[in-house]
Amino acid sequence: MATHDTLLNTKSLAATPTGLSLALTVPWYRSLWVSSVTSITVSIDGQEVPQDNLSFRLNGQSWPMSEVPNQWETLWFMQDRAYLDMDLGAAGVTGEDHEITIHVEMRLPYMQIKPGLYLPNIVHQVVTLKVQA
Repeated sequence: MATHDTLLNTKSLAATPTGLSLALTVPWYRSLWVSSVTSITVSIDGQEVPQDNLSFRLNGQSWPMSEVPNQWETLWFMQDRAYLDMDLGAAGVTGEDHEITIHVEMRLPYMQIKPGLYLPNIVHQVVTLKVQA
């Protein structure tokens, strides 16, 4: 299992009108197809955010998490930030601190072990972040 943990930084958490958003960097040393993201789970202060309340946004396009593994035509470049938008049913509050637990599993499409089996990249981070404006 390969790991690279540059997914979040201290300014990754932002308030939105419906909840919070996490700015994500590519957790690998190369750009990857969006379809490389096979799953993302996130908890805020110990409460898991339901998958139906998560969407993945990149360069003006947004997909529910169930559609992310099908986005093989879109590249997530190293210099781009993707956003994990979390609908929490209420606006996020700037300045609040939240413990964020994020678990991302990806397959590395250019590192095939055998047909249909790819080297995974798994990132698991637990951080306390302050909500940015």
